[in-house]
Amino acid sequence: MHDKRDIVPLTDKTKFPKRNSRNTLLLNLKNKDLELNFYSSLDSEVMTKILEKVLP
Repeated sequence: MHDKRDIVPLTDKTKFPKRNSRNTLLLNLKNKDLELNFYSSLDSEVMTKILEKVLP
């Protein structure tokens, strides 16, 4: 016989603060066949690393 068990979510979304729903475009770059869009949610360190690799 099987025990009856409750289904419990793996994460409790109430614990996480709500983020700002506005994710604004900070920078749009177009270079030949490549187009990059950087939004406000992107970490500035990550954006810098990407730009260092892409821009000459």
